[in-house]
Amino acid sequence: MKSFTGGLRLLYEHRRLIEEVLKASLGPDVTLDVPANREHQEVPPVSLETLRDFILILWAKYQSLTSRKEKAAVLDAITTTLGIHRKSALRLMTAGKAPSMRMTSGSTRCSYSSETKEWFVRLWNAMGRMSSRKMKAALPKWLPHYVDFEIPKRVRAELLRMGTTTMDTILKPIRARQKR
Repeated sequence: MKSFTGGLRLLYEHRRLIEEVLKASLGPDVTLDVPANREHQEVPPVSLETLRDFILILWAKYQSLTSRKEKAAVLDAITTTLGIHRKSALRLMTAGKAPSMRMTSGSTRCSYSSETKEWFVRLWNAMGRMSSRKMKAALPKWLPHYVDFEIPKRVRAELLRMGTTTMDTILKPIRARQKR
């Protein structure tokens, strides 16, 4: 389980706000079991799942607030907890939908199997090493009539779906090795 140590500051410095938000959203029976002082105490870090839930609760609370002072208190809690800039916190809270707060891998592009990439390189060589733009246009017309390769249906579908930028990305190291 991943954890976030910045959450400790949230629990101690904004205890009143957290309890208020939790009681408003989850009911009056909810209490926050955190020691009142933190001198000489080592508290385990807060999990990311807990912080995500809390951000969602704060987002819902922020949407219902009308007072500028109350909204500023929520933004202060977020900037202190996450250690992000106030403008980023404001963007989180004023988004049209609830923030997902999910961890991203840094890439959202479609990844193709190594088998598809191998077939693509073989086809590129067989088609005379044409540009990706021309190859993208030629593949749908060319694949059904070429009988030298037994291309699996799944790979064929991926090849037809592949974009020109992806083709260039796959071919970049190959072209670099084949420089004059």
